This record gives sequence, structure tokens and C-alpha cells, in this order.
Amino acid sequence: MSTQITALEKVVSLYRLIGCPRVDNGIFTAEIEVTSELKCAMNNCEELSTSYGEFDELLKNNSVDISSPSEISEGDTIKLKWKIATNGSVLFFNSYADLLENHKSVFRGESLDQFYIAQDNVLSTENGENSRLATLTSVVNLISLLSKIAHYHDEKTKEDVFRLVFILTEKDTHKPYVLKTLFHEEDLSLNAIDLSTLNELIEAQECNHAHASEKLGIFRFALANIISQCPPNENVFSYLLKHWSILLKEYKASFDMYISGFSFNKVRTELAKAEIDLASSLSKVMNDITGKLFGIPISLVALISMLKIDSIAENVVLVVGNLLFSLIVSGLVRNQLLLRQSINIGANLTFSTYKVENGSYPYDLKKCLTRSEATFKSQSRFLLLGLWSARIIAWLVTFIAVYIFIEKFGNGSHFWVDFKNFLVTLLIIFQTVMC
Repeated sequence: MSTQITALEKVVSLYRLIGCPRVDNGIFTAEIEVTSELKCAMNNCEELSTSYGEFDELLKNNSVDISSPSEISEGDTIKLKWKIATNGSVLFFNSYADLLENHKSVFRGESLDQFYIAQDNVLSTENGENSRLATLTSVVNLISLLSKIAHYHDEKTKEDVFRLVFILTEKDTHKPYVLKTLFHEEDLSLNAIDLSTLNELIEAQECNHAHASEKLGIFRFALANIISQCPPNENVFSYLLKHWSILLKEYKASFDMYISGFSFNKVRTELAKAEIDLASSLSKVMNDITGKLFGIPISLVALISMLKIDSIAENVVLVVGNLLFSLIVSGLVRNQLLLRQSINIGANLTFSTYKVENGSYPYDLKKCLTRSEATFKSQSRFLLLGLWSARIIAWLVTFIAVYIFIEKFGNGSHFWVDFKNFLVTLLIIFQTVMC
């Protein structure tokens, strides 16, 4: 502990022992009976350099002028005057107004190491609660923190206070608001300022935490908005102190809105990606068999050939070829139908995940979710129609081929019976494949 602090404690001890008298023009006076504690305190003060203060007058038994406390004894009645140093060596103030008048460094966020306020009998380094001391400490710290987050400092004029500039941006216009960090004794009657949010902002900015710049920007905007509402005849910084809790509420509400918007944009982006992935999956299902479906026109050519060819053997080959083609296409379609079913299950899980928080989504995001789900279902139905159409056309070609064959070569009864059995077998195979 430094000599300055020790000196202040010695002066405060003396002041308290003589009953905390009124301080006039930097001097406190008392007429009191000497006790051992008082004599010790006077001796401690006598040892101090005059730069920390001095006895301006010492009278023993109201008549004897003495030069040193060593000349008094317990039980004597003395009158003393102590002159407080005015050079700043001992921070002994009559009131908080006295402190603000003589130590303007607090207006720039510079804390005092140790001081005493006679009016409240408060020594700043002592344990114990004092609301005005707590408020003063928080306000000085607030000024220091605000100086770190201001858009810039206006140093055009030399003053004892900061001129912190915060810019309010609205509709592409930028309007600066100047915050002079000047406050008065009556402002200390307010509750201590909650600095936790501001400390977190600065720490997040220094450590490059997520959304740190956005948080700081939102806080600056809220602060500038509060400043802009200050009446012309009121001190801006005092107005800010009174409305600090409102500022914090506005900041938190604005940040929650930002985070919600950020989350909704993230959901919207994820939803768009999921929609593209699902559409790609459905498209791939159809693309995988598109090449095979090119065989359908060839089968139609084979039907035309059957009308021109008279050879039974060649017609049988064409019928069997069409049958094999139908079996292959039907199997492929069945596989793609199962794949489509799996995609539908995955899509339902995806959409149900987003629907869980559907109640908290804004209207446009709800509409986006509904539209995405409807689009997917429409694409899935169209795919189903395409797959079944391919399956039916493939088998239709085979049945046409059988019909042509019967019309051309079905006159002989024995042959018709044999071919009827072949047709029944073909139907059984078709039923098996379709299942």
C-alpha cells in the first residue's frame, strides 16, 4: 500500500475520532477531550508531510497554543483545526460534488485509487455497501467501456470530458450523435449501472467470437437511438444513465430478432438445399432407366415387322423378344419404385424435422416450407406416373405382339390350344413380375 493511501487513512481516522465535523474551505475543526485513540491519531497525522495536510491550530484547554500533539495528555480538552491538502496528495472530499469538481478525470473513465467522502463518511477501499459509491464506480467504468466502442472520439475541442460519437443509420442515412460523458452528483442517486452486457460485448469483440461485430453494431444502434430521444434541455449522459435498463432491453430484443432472422435464414438455406437434393434424387430415379426405355420404340418397330413377316419361327422370336424386353423393363421399374419409396420416406423425415419448429417460423418461411413440400410431392407423383406408364407400355407391346401372332397363325385348333397355354403362362409371369 502506497504512502498516499496510508496518509489518507490516517487523516480519515482522525476525522472520525473527532466526530466527523463539517468541512469548510478544506478545514475541519473540533473541540474535544483527548483520549488515547485520539492522541495516537493526532501523532500519526503530525508525522505526515505537510503535502498531505497539517494542523492549522492546536489549543490546549481553550487557552494554551501548542505546536505538537506530544504536548497534550489524556483528559485534556483541545481545540484542533486540520487543513486538508489541496494538491491532490490526499483525496479527501467534502461531498461527491466536491470530488466531481476537483477530479474531472472521472469524466474520462479514470478511476481513483482511494478517496474519502466526508458527507457520507465513506472510504472507497473499505468493505461495506454504499449505493452512491457503487453508482459512481459503475459510471466511471461505463465511460471507460463506452470510449472503447464509440464509432469515434470528437477531439476538436479540448474538454475534461469525452465527446463520444455514435452513428444512427436509418434508411441509408447516417446521423451522428455526440455523447458528452458529463454527469452530476444527483445522478449518483440512481442504482449502479449493469455493465455485464457491455463487458461481454467488448470481450467477444477482442476474442473474435461469433456474431461479435453484429452484437456490437446492434448495441451501438440501440445506444444512438436512446441518445436521439434525449430532450434538448437535458444532459445527454444523465439521460442515458436513467434509461440504461431500457437500452439493455432494446438491445436484447433487437439481438434476439437478429438471431431469429439468422436462424430462419439458415433454415431457409438448408430447406432450399434439401429441396434441390430431393429433386435431384427423384430425377436420378427416372434417368437411371431412361436409356432402357429407348427400347420401346424398337419394340414397336418389331410389331410392324410381325405384320410383314410370314414365318412362324421369326414371329415367335419377335414375341419372345418383346416378352423379355417387358420383363426387363418391369423389373427395372419395380426397382425404381422401391427407390422412390425410400426417397419419400427420407423426404417425410426431412420435412417433419422442420415442422417441429413451424410455430416459431415467420410467415414467409412457413410458406416456403409448405411450397417445398408440395413441390416435392408433385414431383414424386409425376415420377410415379412416368414409371407406371413405362411399365404398362412395355407390357402392352408384348400383348399386341401376342395378338398379332394369334390373328396370323391361330387358325389351327391344335396350335391355338398350345398357344393359349403359352398365353396363360405369360399372364402368370406378368402377374408375378407386377407383384
